[in-house]
Amino acid sequence: TNVPGDGHVTGERNGPSPGRDVIPIAMTIPVVRGEYNPEREIYVPVCGHTVVDGYLVYAGLITLGYSEQRVRLLDVEPVGLPAGAWEWATGEDRVTVVFAGSEGRPLEGCLLRLVLAWRSGSGPVPIEVLSVAFNEDLLDVDLHPGAVRFPVVVRFTDPAGVDTRLERGEIRLSACPNPSRRGSPMALTFSLAGSQPIELTLHDVDGRVLSVLASAWYPPGEHVIAWNSRELDAGTYFARLRTPSSTAACRILSMP
Repeated sequence: TNVPGDGHVTGERNGPSPGRDVIPIAMTIPVVRGEYNPEREIYVPVCGHTVVDGYLVYAGLITLGYSEQRVRLLDVEPVGLPAGAWEWATGEDRVTVVFAGSEGRPLEGCLLRLVLAWRSGSGPVPIEVLSVAFNEDLLDVDLHPGAVRFPVVVRFTDPAGVDTRLERGEIRLSACPNPSRRGSPMALTFSLAGSQPIELTLHDVDGRVLSVLASAWYPPGEHVIAWNSRELDAGTYFARLRTPSSTAACRILSMP
């Protein structure tokens, strides 16, 4: 891969050398909840994962598909890409991201985020991973498409047994993909009406805290925390979002 002086990345994927092992890669886009509001941005994480210990990504090319009639692409944010040169360009119903860095990054969790806004329609908008190439390696790629969906009123029982209804304008919390297989990446998405401190925790069915996933001040809007479920055995769990005035929770199903 060549990195010209103007900061743009060019290159091509070459075949592997004879005898090189195939690298298993999983690329996932979760189902993200959005609102039909052309003025509001929607953040869609694109996650990656491999079971190969020590595998680092230095350069690559990712092509994603979406419906330009339904949504418009505002930006691409390189959340977990290697530091260095990167660029993105749009075509018909797709966007291609190409990048290269001098220091590798583990293929774990959120790699980049699409920033979208609504154009039209009232149903889910599919977002697909069309192709992936990393480090000129031969990849056995498992692609998991997702979608942007409109919000719904959700009724659930949180770990403390309190029945709660999430309405528009309150805090919201969701996990995608859900159910998930143990060891696969997951995106926890939450929305805040205003800037406030939050605590996002993971609980077992008895309400015991297994992990604190986030504890800090967050601005208003939608936020995504990438997390890997490898620490979970098969079973049912709950993620809980606390603010000074509200609590939201969602059930997580972990599969073998």
